[in-house]
Amino acid sequence: MVAIGIDLGTTNSCVASFTANGVEVIANRSGIRTTPSFVLLTDEELRVGKSAKETSAKNSQNLIYDAKRMIGKSFTDRELQNDIVNLKWPFKIQADSQNQPKIYIENLNQRKKIYSPEEISCFVLQEIIKIAEELHLGNGVKLTDAVITVPAYFNDEQRRATEKAAAMAGLNVLRLINEPSAAGLAFCYQRLQTELTDKKNILVFDLGGGTFDVSIMKICKGEVEVKVVAGNTHLGGNDFDAILMKFFIKKLKEETGKDISNNVKAIWKLKDIATRAKEHLSEHNHFEATFYSLDMDYEYDIKRIEFENLCQDLFMQTMEIVDKALKDAYMSAANIDEVLLVGGSSRIPKIQEMLIKKFGKQKINKRINGDEAVAYGAALQAAMITGEIGNQGNIVLMDVIPLSIGTAAGNCNCNQWCACPLKTSIIIPRNSQIPTKRTQQYYTKYDNQETLRFQAR
Repeated sequence: MVAIGIDLGTTNSCVASFTANGVEVIANRSGIRTTPSFVLLTDEELRVGKSAKETSAKNSQNLIYDAKRMIGKSFTDRELQNDIVNLKWPFKIQADSQNQPKIYIENLNQRKKIYSPEEISCFVLQEIIKIAEELHLGNGVKLTDAVITVPAYFNDEQRRATEKAAAMAGLNVLRLINEPSAAGLAFCYQRLQTELTDKKNILVFDLGGGTFDVSIMKICKGEVEVKVVAGNTHLGGNDFDAILMKFFIKKLKEETGKDISNNVKAIWKLKDIATRAKEHLSEHNHFEATFYSLDMDYEYDIKRIEFENLCQDLFMQTMEIVDKALKDAYMSAANIDEVLLVGGSSRIPKIQEMLIKKFGKQKINKRINGDEAVAYGAALQAAMITGEIGNQGNIVLMDVIPLSIGTAAGNCNCNQWCACPLKTSIIIPRNSQIPTKRTQQYYTKYDNQETLRFQAR
């Protein structure tokens, strides 16, 4: 039985499989081992990945991305509404009759004009499956089983929506595992190939395109025991891009008098400039932003220090989440042996500078591939489930639940379904190890009371 591991990312996705030689991260047709999570829908075709992203200039209103930011959310969700305003997506989002977000494409004649975030994720997954089937496992091989990673702080609705997208793509989800846990598995397996380590406390700092997770885990030989997770499902590279876009829009208006904030094509081109600026500034001290393609002759040389000042508040939020994870684990920075940098945005120098200040330079581990570690770990988990891993590595993952599970209970003297306020009662607290079983007794408050109200939370 062949199963694959998939990192379904906000910005890029990655797939890996376990082979006789160990884990192999699979390259796409361009020879690159990550594929942009972009979908381009036109009257003539459906494109996914690099070709969708690169040919979007003429059809920017048909380019759909960031589906992971929408999946499993209601249209009126506060974070989704903030994204619509701040990220300036070129596509339109409206609510359906069930208050679910739907993506509207207006100029399709023959194709469906309304798509859900799950359908967009399905298109990305189908492309990932093709990459694995055609370029690695050979023609004629049909892949149906996969382990898919999700941000540790995804809630039940977001996890169910991810599974729905996978089912639409023809995948049987063997398991959903948390992204930082997958990275921890990758680290553990790679170490087992060279040494049997003593107990180590590892902090995974996973800052991707759209989400941020921190996980503290204890690794001892083949055991990966997750202690705590913390995170923010709306904090990542896209938010840094949005700040840069807002900055450039303001500069353009001040110095040229042109307001491009409502120009769909200009906004998409500006997003591309902002993304390239962010990436370039991770290696250089300045970036020459050119706006010739926006029907104007304008350049702006943005310095790294400007970018860091603009995003300082968001950078500080990542450190606050790190502190929260340490507090929940009853640890200090001194108790952490290594910090794994995962996700493309973890390359930002200011982020690394802040981590070095907190943990010390010698603890920062840049050797693990931050773009591929999550898919690598997912492939390991798939091999563990299917038995493929055999004697090549004896690894055990003990994960935790990221969010508390409980019920909202109401205790009143009404003899019928009422509108009395409900109080939340936590049954299984967050960071409880999986599997776990807890029971809680509830009692009536009044004589002859016949009903109690419960609502899952």
